[in-house]
Amino acid sequence: MKPTPEKIRCILKRKSLLPVLFLILLNASPPSSFGQFKHTRIRSNLVFTGKTSYGFLIPHHIEMEIFNAHFTAYEIAVSKATFGKTRWEYMYNYPVIGVGYWYSGLGGSPYLGAAHAVMPFIEFPVSENRGSRLFIRTALGIGY
Repeated sequence: MKPTPEKIRCILKRKSLLPVLFLILLNASPPSSFGQFKHTRIRSNLVFTGKTSYGFLIPHHIEMEIFNAHFTAYEIAVSKATFGKTRWEYMYNYPVIGVGYWYSGLGGSPYLGAAHAVMPFIEFPVSENRGSRLFIRTALGIGY
């Protein structure tokens, strides 16, 4: 039985389902890059990447019980692969250099607000296989 357009609109009007549908659409990517958008190459070396993550605040003091919430975080990044133009790129297995913007609502608490961060980063590859890549990412930036 195929749902009618009226039933679909009725389901989408429920505000509790919209974040779930949004997260499903964001994570609709191949299993090797779960939680990421598919990379879009611009020119030959710049890569735009979008990532989502899900977390929670752990109340480690009694006073923090009011902040016990789950939240999502989003990141948009522009990165550039290195090809060994300088010696250090070759020595560190051709790292990826970039800059990213990170945002999280921190559970919607009026006391915590939202978190924003801009951070330049460098990703050092540890190992690469056919379907996966393991790397260490180091970043240092500003946050608000």
